[in-house]
Formats: sequence, structure tokens, C-alpha cells
Amino acid sequence: MSRAWRARAAWAISLVAVGALAFWAGGRFAEPPPPPAAEPTDVAYEVIDGQVGFSQSFAGRAQWDRSPGTPAAVSGTVTSVSLPADGVVSAGQVVMTVNLRPVVVAQGAVPAFRAMQRGDRGPDVAQLQQLLRQLGYAAPESSAYDAATASAVRSWQRAIGLPVDGVVAAGDVLFLPTLPGRLALAEDVRVGAVVAAGEALFDVLSAEPKVTVTLDAAQVATVPQDAAVTVRVGDRRWEGVIASSTTVDDGSMVLALTAVDGTPVCGEDCAAIPPIGVLNVSVDVIVTPATDGPVVPTSAVRTTPSGATVVRAAPDGQEKPVEVLASARGLAVVEGIEVGDLILVPAASAGA
Repeated sequence: MSRAWRARAAWAISLVAVGALAFWAGGRFAEPPPPPAAEPTDVAYEVIDGQVGFSQSFAGRAQWDRSPGTPAAVSGTVTSVSLPADGVVSAGQVVMTVNLRPVVVAQGAVPAFRAMQRGDRGPDVAQLQQLLRQLGYAAPESSAYDAATASAVRSWQRAIGLPVDGVVAAGDVLFLPTLPGRLALAEDVRVGAVVAAGEALFDVLSAEPKVTVTLDAAQVATVPQDAAVTVRVGDRRWEGVIASSTTVDDGSMVLALTAVDGTPVCGEDCAAIPPIGVLNVSVDVIVTPATDGPVVPTSAVRTTPSGATVVRAAPDGQEKPVEVLASARGLAVVEGIEVGDLILVPAASAGA
């Protein structure tokens, strides 16, 4: 076979191979891809009976405000303390002894500043006479320390263990502006402490305790300013509302809590708050009150161009007007449909 013939044969074979390759490639790449599977846009959802609600829990504080009480009129050593656990005292109550001498609380704006005895006059004498009358002794309303007053004082001294001499020493009575009231021992005052005249023996607590929650700047926007709350202290539950709020320079906010009627949220349990220190409490803020009824995914609820709120019935998509009674965490309680109805829900949200 000549060299020329072999060359022509090789060229012909090459043409055949190229043609076959082209035919294969053309057939492979010209074939159209299969159409993608259609994604369902809506699925049917059966309306269920349920409850929707949402609350957030925060750490709170319960405490009494304190202000210095009436200063002691005499110096001495505290030999006993008989302050009740809740700190509540009334006129005539012995709250401590100093140098073994009882100290009695009484109501009055003028502090004890002298020993009161027969012949004295003044508003302090009038306050003493008021105390004696409250305790059942026959004392006049004269502001004058007369024989009748001295007789009443001796009877009172005998009853509480004071020397029966008809003279009320400066430290025997501790006048407070308001009684009944709530007291706590002043700082560093305890049995064995030496107190000086002019130093406060007790702090006067506020008439009502404060229960507060502090939100940081990020939490402020998540809490309705008029929300209902539940304060939890051990087994106790105090129902109330956010009564007021105070914004702090750093963007945080302090919420003050009360009962619905504005009284202390602790109600008759306020004695559970210790006179000294802070009681840590848990506070549930009711962001969405618990509501019962037909429950649907919130994605099923639509607003029409005319502003109506609707859901779409399955399978035809007919719009049904509804009213949203409550919504939280992707679910809503609605009025206008019945439990067991079938409605359309976007497929993506239904599978979420």
C-alpha cells in the first residue's frame, strides 16, 4: 500500500470519528432538561381549639424605703430589742430597752427633748396625754402636766415596769409622726450597742413597699408599658399591673408595679417583704393575655386591599372575614371561623 493511500485512509477515518462525536454531543446537549417539580403554594390546615398567650419573665425587687427616725433623747446602752418581725408598731408599744429602761413609741410631731413632770406645759405634754388616753388612762386634753396627768402617768409606769414616780424621762417615749408605722433598727443599732443622744435608734419604713423591675435598653421595646404582671415569691402569687416607668440615662427602664387599684401589689402579704434588705422576686409580664378559641397560623391571616382581615377557605380559596383576638409566636386566636374548618396556609409556613 502506497504512503499516499495510507494518508487518505487516515484522513477519512478521522472525519468519520469527528462526525460521530459531533452527532453524540449534539444529541446529548440539545436534549431539553426536565421541568422542575412544581412547589405547592398552599396547603390545607384544619382549625383547632386552643389557647394563645405569651409572657416574659424578669428578675424583680421588693423593698421598703427607709428614712431616719426620731433621734434618741438620751445616751445609753441598748439592753434589749422587742421590735416585731414585720416592724409594725402601734402607740404604747415597747420597742426596746436602753439601760434596762423601756422605750415606748407614741404619735407626735414634736420629739421628746426633756423630762416631763408636774407643772410643765407644751405640745410634748399634749402628745403624752394623747398616748395615755389611747391606752385607757384618764388624762386631760390640756397640754398642762397637772395632777390628773401625773396620776395617769404613775398608773402607766406601773403597767410597763418603769419606776413609779410620775416623771416621764426624756428617753421613755419615742415620738413618731405617724402610727401605726413600720420600723427597722438603724444601722449599727443592736443589743449591746452604745447610742448617743441625737442618734436615730430606728429607721422609719415607707407606708408601702416598692416592687420594681429593671429592663435593659434592649428589653424596653418588648414590654407593653400597661401590661398586667404576676409577681412570684415562693408559693405566693401577686397579680398587678405596670403602674409607671422611669427611663434611666443608660437607656434602661425601671417599672413600678402595683395592684390594679393602685394599692401595693403584695396586698395582705406585704409582711413577707423583710424590713431590712431586698426581697428578690420573679415577675411575669403578660405581653399577650392567654386567649382561648379557634387557633390558626398567623401566616393564614391576610389583610385585603380594602383593609379587611380574612382567611381563605380550602380548597377554593374563598375569603372569610375574621377578627384576630390574640396572636403570639406564630399562632392566632380568631373569631369568624369554627374549629374543624379547613383553611389555606402558605406551604412554607405550614412546614416550618
